[in-house]
Amino acid sequence: CVVDRAGGVWCWGRGSDGQLGGGDTTSTSGPTQALSLPASAAVAAGGRHTCAVLADGRVFCWGANDAGQLGDGSTDGRAAPAEVPGVADVVAISAGAAHTCARQRAGAVFCWGANDAGQLGDGVSLQKTTPQLGRLTCP
Repeated sequence: CVVDRAGGVWCWGRGSDGQLGGGDTTSTSGPTQALSLPASAAVAAGGRHTCAVLADGRVFCWGANDAGQLGDGSTDGRAAPAEVPGVADVVAISAGAAHTCARQRAGAVFCWGANDAGQLGDGVSLQKTTPQLGRLTCP
């Protein structure tokens, strides 16, 4: 996935879990624009999900959600972008195979999703379906 100069998010490749954001589960070899997504600043693609940070600091995610990697409190996947509640003023986003982390402007780091190998950095091994403030604060 990439962010174009106007802030549009474009994805291509395997779309079987809705991770392309086009509202369906179609795979494509050409760019597909993520639906209903305002101007974005950054995008991160995980194993089967994708998240974007908007220019205003909000986070939107879509795709597979079996470990809570979309951050909406559920494990239901979706094929179109939806806002992640509980995080704001985000300036950076990172997605792993089935987890996501976001850094706020002030340096606080929030993570959610799979945590079987401690990938959320919270000192435990339990998955989180909503953003959790981690132990790390970045300058």
